[in-house]
Amino acid sequence: MDYSPSLWADCPIRHIQDLEPQILGMASHLSKRGQDAFGALYAQCEERVPTLLRTLIDPLFSWIVCHDRLGEKTLSELAAFSSDVLALVEKYGAVPGLEDWDICKRKASLAKYGIPPESLEVLFQLEQSLGYFPVLALVGAWIDAREERDNYICCHAFDFWQDSRGEVLSDIAEHLGITAERTRQVRVALFRELTLFLQGLALDSPCHYDPLSLDLADTVSKAEGTTFNANFIRFILGGAFSSLTAVGRVEDSFVLKLKGGTDDAFVAAVPMSLSGTFDFNGYLMGLEALRAQKRVEPHREPLPEGPSGLKDCCAALAFLRYRWERDGDFLLLPPNEEKNRPGIMEDIIRDAGRPLTVDEILQEYKRRYPERKTDVRKIRGNMRLNPRIVPIGREGVYSLAEWTEGSIRGGTIRSFVRECLDASGNHIVPTKEVCEYVRTFRPTTSEQTIISNLKQESSKSFRILWKDGVSYLSYSSQEIPEGYTPYLRSQTVRRSFQESVDLVDAFISTHWRMPSLGGEPSEARLGRFLSTARRLRRRGLLSEEEMAELDRLETRLDGGVIQLELF
Repeated sequence: MDYSPSLWADCPIRHIQDLEPQILGMASHLSKRGQDAFGALYAQCEERVPTLLRTLIDPLFSWIVCHDRLGEKTLSELAAFSSDVLALVEKYGAVPGLEDWDICKRKASLAKYGIPPESLEVLFQLEQSLGYFPVLALVGAWIDAREERDNYICCHAFDFWQDSRGEVLSDIAEHLGITAERTRQVRVALFRELTLFLQGLALDSPCHYDPLSLDLADTVSKAEGTTFNANFIRFILGGAFSSLTAVGRVEDSFVLKLKGGTDDAFVAAVPMSLSGTFDFNGYLMGLEALRAQKRVEPHREPLPEGPSGLKDCCAALAFLRYRWERDGDFLLLPPNEEKNRPGIMEDIIRDAGRPLTVDEILQEYKRRYPERKTDVRKIRGNMRLNPRIVPIGREGVYSLAEWTEGSIRGGTIRSFVRECLDASGNHIVPTKEVCEYVRTFRPTTSEQTIISNLKQESSKSFRILWKDGVSYLSYSSQEIPEGYTPYLRSQTVRRSFQESVDLVDAFISTHWRMPSLGGEPSEARLGRFLSTARRLRRRGLLSEEEMAELDRLETRLDGGVIQLELF
């Protein structure tokens, strides 16, 4: 509205009442009905400017109560007049007489959302004691101020509270006497209204709560007397404060899916300065994907690179959501699945730091998992499924494939022989050298045992060759080089039991030792005879005379029996 200059426009304003001449001058430009309505209002205010201003700023005030015959044109004129008067006061809000003007304006702005004066009074009294505005208590007052139906839906159709109040829509609809679909529509509208209410606050002051604190709900409850859960509190802070924004599954986090609970949703409040350059929702989805991955070992996940404070914020989100600890620039993700049995067997051997027998592994497994039932057969089967576990010979002792030095190395005599042959150029190595290589890993194994082991192999992969009185080992599959003579058992003449005994007797008398399986062919044949005879005796397949002859041979030398055991 265009006002002509007032005679009092340049007068000094020492008190808010000193604005009376200017306000009256502005009113003089109103229409006749407009002036009558203003006069009636000013009289009701006892011609006090502070009272007039508090009335005009009240969102419940209406000019219709001042005059019973006001048309739309006059009402529009008076609305513009009210705005102009309030704009005039803004220039002098600091002068005496209207010290509470800021509070009056804030109360008026909040009263627009239907919050009653008595609730506003409580809120501002709480602000005085806290030192900051209780925005969470304000939201509680906003919910309390809803009409009965909307209030019931807020309290029972949303997961806003620390204690479970949730009900399914059909139960709420039955209580309210409306359809479930109508209940859902009202719920959607209420959440949208709440979101707009928070955005309208646009608080520029610092947030006095840490939105990523673990005890956020308890802190707010103690300070402001609310019973909101942490998810809802973070949503409120992210919506009300200009420096923060809410991220996560916002609406889904508060819509009850089942009676007494919600989906596993999450809401957080993060700095607005970071959300403009970093996709926090995508980051939360990535964390959820990491959580779903099965891990039997701890995992180190690098924190994202970005502006200052981003790593701290992301680490706080991960800890708040999943309790994942931080280690420098990494998140430490703990195992979320137990190891399978083959993996457990591997850990048992590795923790021991040495090869273990099946019985030792079984005992340790039972100690660690007393509730699980197992036996030696299952233990053996589980270890065969783990390529990182290797046997040591055929004695039921197991090692790790990564242990490649000394006697703790896994493998069989035949595997070591293959290594030795493969390392040579022509795959032909003197027998003694092969045995020395094997004893590097199996120091207690005799040469006779090694040769006997190779000869008993079912696939007959190895062959003994002779050259210049020296025995050699090679693969049966390769051609025999010139100058080497193979040892062929099929070319020998079968002797009787007694003939073999006599030859052994003669050998002992000459060499004063038992025949060796690794000796030259004739000596090796006698060694095989003794080994076979002893095996037949164990099975009860020798006659009494043969058993007596064998016993005599075994007792001819001190330690002879011990040597024979090695065969």
